[in-house]
Amino acid sequence: MTPKPLSVHMRVAVFAAAIMAVTFGASTPIATKFAVLELDPLLVGLLRTVLGASVALPLVLVLRIPLPRKRRHIGLLVLSGSCAFIGFPVIFAIGQSLTSTVHSGLIYAAIPILVGVFASMIERRAPARSWWMGGAIAFAGEAFLIVSRGGAEVSGASLAGDALVLASMIVLSLGYVIGARLTQEGYGTWGTTFWGLVAGGIMLAPFVPMAAAGTGWEEAGAAAWGGVAFLAVGSSILAYVCLYWSFGKGGIAKTGMLYFLAPVITGVLAVLMLGETLTTPLLVAAGVILGGVYLAQRQ
Repeated sequence: MTPKPLSVHMRVAVFAAAIMAVTFGASTPIATKFAVLELDPLLVGLLRTVLGASVALPLVLVLRIPLPRKRRHIGLLVLSGSCAFIGFPVIFAIGQSLTSTVHSGLIYAAIPILVGVFASMIERRAPARSWWMGGAIAFAGEAFLIVSRGGAEVSGASLAGDALVLASMIVLSLGYVIGARLTQEGYGTWGTTFWGLVAGGIMLAPFVPMAAAGTGWEEAGAAAWGGVAFLAVGSSILAYVCLYWSFGKGGIAKTGMLYFLAPVITGVLAVLMLGETLTTPLLVAAGVILGGVYLAQRQ
């Protein structure tokens, strides 16, 4: 579904919402790293969704946000919520505990490509040749980053961690596209975000006590819990509201282009807040990845 031409004011609003979504998304590896340094990664992934759902549930009740009525829309809501609020948080938290924040930030650059591929599949349209060329180059950069280890001896990154982060990006991108499709078909942005998060929280809540047992979570400090709080509210609510709205109004593939800014934001924050190092192999991988993403967006 191609969005209608937008007014200047609406284009500015879409751009602002997309930038906010990207900024929250780019900050997610930082918050996750702070959390997993003191808390069990599986517990962090579960708490992110469960605590986010505890915030979302009162909002849907007070605001009287309805569930979708059409069977197709219910199916899309379940699929998008499963990807965005169950699969992604758990896989990403475990992966982030095994790799550096800079590495995961660069892997985030695959999102525009993955979103474009899934959007093309769902919308049944073939991407331009430049898309495939750019996608191949970007993933070549991802492969170089993961296989060459891109400064892993300095940053503490691991092959398993990078692979898990990449897998979480695939799951997340699919959830983005399905959720955006739902909003394009008329279901509200808030409903897509809040009800998806509530459903995910209900399904994951029973596993929290088991994940917390014997992990020493009581000893975690303010930085770790602050990271969890940011993930629950900033990454799981505000980011998705902005993203689904901007995707629904501005188009999935076009607006998704802005996600190539995420690695830059993550890299800067990782250096400033976590003291991570930007090595030469890592910078080479960054250039290849971002170059491929840029080429893929030139249609």
